[in-house]
Amino acid sequence: MERTWKPIAAGILCIIVGAIVVVVSGMIFALGLPIAMTSDEPIGLLILIFFGIPVIIFGILAIVGGIYALRRRRWSLAAVGSSSALLCGIITNSIVLWMTQDWLFHVSSSSLLAVLAFVVFGLLGLLALIFVILGKREFESS
Repeated sequence: MERTWKPIAAGILCIIVGAIVVVVSGMIFALGLPIAMTSDEPIGLLILIFFGIPVIIFGILAIVGGIYALRRRRWSLAAVGSSSALLCGIITNSIVLWMTQDWLFHVSSSSLLAVLAFVVFGLLGLLALIFVILGKREFESS
């Protein structure tokens, strides 16, 4: 079987998305947790727990799947990793859009950049998933 660039591209995209999401989500979680715990409103703590922890887990899965895609081993784990990279983009897009819900009326440069950055994460995750699916025949079965 001829080796192509698709699994390598998928692995690199998964690792990039996973690493950025883990670092950024970890920083937000570490900095936001003390603030949310001292706040009178529990919504901040709920957002951190119910969205922050799964995003970090999906980021770690994306990194692991990217490593398997680079090695062309275990297509199922590479597919799970690229799906996790896509989910990272979707979940973080939802959170950012919810937090900046009035960005259409009061466009600030920071909210627009945040939305664009997470849209790019979603597109990179989608590309990784497509490349893993297209390169399925190149993976070893064991």
